Amino acid sequence: MYSAYPQAKVCKYGHLTQQGVVQHLYNGEHLHNVYIKKWKLLLPTWNRSDVLLMTTQMSRTYHSAMAFLYTFLPKFDAANWFMHAVNSLVFCHGGKDCECSSKVMYFRKEASRYAHRTESGEGVARVLKEIAHTFGMTRSQLGSLTHVLDLFNTHLCHKIDLPCGKKTCLKMTQFETLIKHFIENNRMRAEEGIFASYAALEMNPMLSDIVSWMESFASGEDGAHKFVLYSGHDVTVSPLLYALGIPETKWCPYATRVVFELWRASAGGARYVRVLYNGVNVTDQLKFCASSTDGMCPLESFASFIKKGVFQQFGADSYQDACMKMP
Repeated sequence: MYSAYPQAKVCKYGHLTQQGVVQHLYNGEHLHNVYIKKWKLLLPTWNRSDVLLMTTQMSRTYHSAMAFLYTFLPKFDAANWFMHAVNSLVFCHGGKDCECSSKVMYFRKEASRYAHRTESGEGVARVLKEIAHTFGMTRSQLGSLTHVLDLFNTHLCHKIDLPCGKKTCLKMTQFETLIKHFIENNRMRAEEGIFASYAALEMNPMLSDIVSWMESFASGEDGAHKFVLYSGHDVTVSPLLYALGIPETKWCPYATRVVFELWRASAGGARYVRVLYNGVNVTDQLKFCASSTDGMCPLESFASFIKKGVFQQFGADSYQDACMKMP
């Protein structure tokens, strides 16, 4: 596991920067005011069994979690927990549920179509070649469109001059061309549905875990977690939103958060789920919550969809069966 705080004197590509730390501190403070101060989710005497903390095996997500927890928890005590480092960008914990043949096929099919649209997009191929030439690279060495946009966004977000090669520098007009195409490409991706099929299978293990933890807490099971944290990436958030039926076509903002809340109507009453994306209640947009009432969705509807309903689009009745249905 990594040190509690970044140790490098200079942030390398993919590391959490000071500005990123501040974003997570603000996120933690905001959610602390809502869930800790107002709703008393965790008491000052909280213990290790109350929380489950997970991160991918990258220093950035670990340090992002630490920054968030510093302002979120009632009392920050790094010795009072264990951060689980999961060897999966989508928090699949290994075993047969992470192996899915049809998921791989959907991903390859979508990746091929996405790459074709990028390389044939008006002005996009030309701009990518220009950028490759700036750094003395071939187009294939430059990498994907999202890799290039990540380079731009890192500099723009931190108000740093765009990088330069030996003779020329990157230009805002190049970024504008690429981001416009990125959004349009994602719009087409959402309409075609191939990525949504991939996402439904890719995120099912993680969503199944979320349902399981909610049901455990709702039933009063001893040791049920009150708070679960996943510290992931844009490639975690994007398929998650697609799996829920709320695809995001724009660039995923830094420090994005997706919150799943579990509510009870009254003492001993029915349980409901609410989902917020960057602070906005999107519950009534979820594909399994057409009957959403007051921005709430019955836990039973959520559980039924994740356990069985999601597989109907594949002509299957289980995850294992859906994974055998080739596209």
